[in-house]
Amino acid sequence: KKMTLSGEDVLMFGKKMTLSGDGTRIGVIGNLMKLVDSDGDGFLRVYDLSEDGSEWVPAAPDVTFGDRRNFIDVAASEDGEVFIVRTSGGQYSARIVRLVERLKKDGAGVDTDGHRYDWVLVGNGVIPPIGNDAFNKGFIALSADGSTVAVSDYMNDNDSGERAGLVRVYRLNPATREWTQLNGGNTSSPLLRGNHPFDEFGWCLSLS
Repeated sequence: KKMTLSGEDVLMFGKKMTLSGDGTRIGVIGNLMKLVDSDGDGFLRVYDLSEDGSEWVPAAPDVTFGDRRNFIDVAASEDGEVFIVRTSGGQYSARIVRLVERLKKDGAGVDTDGHRYDWVLVGNGVIPPIGNDAFNKGFIALSADGSTVAVSDYMNDNDSGERAGLVRVYRLNPATREWTQLNGGNTSSPLLRGNHPFDEFGWCLSLS
């Protein structure tokens, strides 16, 4: 059955999308334009497919993080509970969150504003910046279980040359709640990088 999702007072709704493994949950990012009640420019909106398959129902409030960044890319875990958003520049390269069902003390679901879920950070919720400039541009990938993240900066300058590009991989450390880089070399000589100038390595990413 054909169903359409559309944005209201927003710019570039559907800029990037991601689906859960079974196709019943979809995450959509875009950039806000005139939503006066919003905290930021970029947003993530997640929908669940209704039981009868007739409509897409908003699962949780929009994610904006409140720091006025553009959202560039989005990925979801296999079960559709964890979402990661690639953001533009600044003090981090991506933010990662998990859906948590609203429950009463007796275990019954709570739906007070049309949403069944709230958002919580996964670990500290922050993937460190990976590029050597303020405009690191690239994409992200998330492992099926949501515990490992790959982030690219395809415009990165490094020992391979101008705009050779790079990719870094991070895994959640449960003890520190931080996302720790898996051995990837130093800033000027990343292990996962393009071989030549203008390779723009990292235009597309995928994790098992």
